Amino acid sequence: MLRAEHALAAIQRPSAERQCPGGVAQSLQATLTGQSVPMSVDEWVVRSVLLISVVLHITAAYQLTMINRRARPVDYLTRKNIETGWSALTMRWSGVLLLVFVVFHLLHFTLGAVGFEPGQFVHLAVYQNVVAGFYVWPIALFYILAMGALCLHLNHGIWSGFQTLGWSNARNQKSLKIFSMIVAILVLLGFSSVPVAVLAGWVR
Repeated sequence: MLRAEHALAAIQRPSAERQCPGGVAQSLQATLTGQSVPMSVDEWVVRSVLLISVVLHITAAYQLTMINRRARPVDYLTRKNIETGWSALTMRWSGVLLLVFVVFHLLHFTLGAVGFEPGQFVHLAVYQNVVAGFYVWPIALFYILAMGALCLHLNHGIWSGFQTLGWSNARNQKSLKIFSMIVAILVLLGFSSVPVAVLAGWVR
């Protein structure tokens, strides 16, 4: 929900009341810069859950990788991936790219420490910062690439979640795979539309 609000706020026209929609940008910047800005209980709960989820996700991915390596210390002489698709094959590397993206994203739009000319980043001016930030095409391209990695990561992750919960069977397997792909593509299109709109001049 926070990501959805963040994306929608980024493409809205600025006004005096909407420079910091929902308080998300203000509260996040306050945390990272050490400022004292009151936050609601809901914001603290959501932020704590997100942080714990990220840590657990990275820890689980690392543990799974180590288990796989210990299970077969010697690699196959020849490898043929018959049922495995790109989403599964790139799961580890898309995760690494997303971790790099999250760090860059915080440095970019939250702190304004990278990607802006001196004096260009304006504290809490979300709309202005989004337009100025994505006007630099290499940065916009990196965001789109990261959303492509997120698409692959979500496609396999959602499908794997269905399998882990035991919801997948011979009758609904194809439908669940299609559902996972649709959700991943919608996320890709939704978040990529912001840098694309800025580059195309639709958002100024």
